[in-house]
Amino acid sequence: MQQAAGASAVEETKFRELREGAKREANYPQTQTLGHERQTLATKQRSQSGAKREANYRQTQTLGHERQTVATKQRSQSVRMRSLKTDIKGKKDFLADYDEKMAQLHKAASLEAHSDLGRRTAMASAQKEFEQSLKATTAKQSYKPGQPTSNTVAKKLKQLTFEE
Repeated sequence: MQQAAGASAVEETKFRELREGAKREANYPQTQTLGHERQTLATKQRSQSGAKREANYRQTQTLGHERQTVATKQRSQSVRMRSLKTDIKGKKDFLADYDEKMAQLHKAASLEAHSDLGRRTAMASAQKEFEQSLKATTAKQSYKPGQPTSNTVAKKLKQLTFEE
């Protein structure tokens, strides 16, 4: 009986240990689960705060890129506007210089035309005077029917015969 009493005591002790172990396990996994949940929650919070940080970082990067893009666009626009203003000013200056040069050339051409007209008028009047004087000289020296002449063939023959 003693063996039976010992066996039952051993069995009872084992049962108690199992029961305590089961209670411990029941408590431990719960605490472990709570701890795990806490860790998971903390990890989630960390990952959420990391995600928030990353989102903030991305947003900051995006804003920085947008600011840089806007600044670059503004700079390129101002360069284009400066270039356009320079082109317009250059064209305006060119046209003003062209108009001035054309006015000078027109004035020089009109002066030259006026002097050429004067030269031609003088040449025409000189030619006309020469022609009139030539006409008058030719009219004096030319033969007119019924008019005695000093240059007749007979006179020339007389001169030739007397010389002989």
